[in-house]
Amino acid sequence: MPLSNIIVYWLHYCFYTILILCIPFIYLPLLFELNPFAIAYLLWYIWDFQTCDYGSRPFRWLRQLSFWSYFTQSFPLHLIRSTPLSSDRNYIFACHPHGIFSISTVHSIITDGQQFSQLFPNLQPYFVTISQQFWLPFYREILLAFGFCSAKQKSIEYILKQKPNSNVGGNIVAIMIGGTNEAIESFHSNRLILIVKKRRGFLRLALKNRASIVPVISFGENNLYHTVNLPDLPSSSSLILNYIQKTFKSIIGFPLKIFYGNLLFFPYRKPVWTVVGEPILIDEKISEPTKHQIDQLQEQYINALQRLYEQYKHQYNHGNIELVIK
Repeated sequence: MPLSNIIVYWLHYCFYTILILCIPFIYLPLLFELNPFAIAYLLWYIWDFQTCDYGSRPFRWLRQLSFWSYFTQSFPLHLIRSTPLSSDRNYIFACHPHGIFSISTVHSIITDGQQFSQLFPNLQPYFVTISQQFWLPFYREILLAFGFCSAKQKSIEYILKQKPNSNVGGNIVAIMIGGTNEAIESFHSNRLILIVKKRRGFLRLALKNRASIVPVISFGENNLYHTVNLPDLPSSSSLILNYIQKTFKSIIGFPLKIFYGNLLFFPYRKPVWTVVGEPILIDEKISEPTKHQIDQLQEQYINALQRLYEQYKHQYNHGNIELVIK
């Protein structure tokens, strides 16, 4: 692997580490000293706080930097399109598995490191993430610049309600359907567990906004970190641990999970293939979807997900891994 790719990998993660460390060690002390720059940013932060609920502010030039090509090649990450997508529609990319940080899915979709704009022309991608990420000063500006938006219903609907036109094309909202509960299941080496059956909100949004659903599977995402499966504990200890996990998740937005990678926190450089499947076309807008309509769409989605996995599992090193949909 070229040395330049490895250098870019470490630059990327060092930058984010330094940025986050600057918040408590540089910005907050300046704010307490009433530094004019710190106060000005605080006023901007307050005024701009809800931008994550209204389509963020993506910069195309940022996602097209050649830096991202070097970064994705350092694993390497691959983006595979199974079929072209029409730009006269809006789409929900229903992505799996979550893994620890959804590294491959995020960088394959939200950057052009793997030529997303060439594979899906005239489509603007947005990526849903937990609202707590936008609480972090400065870090939130980077998220917004790449097109990240909050996971609130009004945030997703704001994007899906924008009608495609010949100048702009359609929008894509990428959602990690299984969420952090799917991340908890990432320690299985012989099974790929996807959390789907209790996730119905995205199906309702698709029907209400006439957004076609596209299944997306990242083969190898769970290999980017090692997770620790805690041993069986006495019932009292198990209840305490469950309480701690739920409390941690309610505050931070994701469950407490022990994991490690390069230098503990950074992902291993292993290949991942993100495969974008065929769309489930939604041709009619339904203002109030019924339970039966949502059930039908869910069945279609699960079948599409299973077909996509079976089609590509042998090609991308998952031939001996069982797909389990919960």
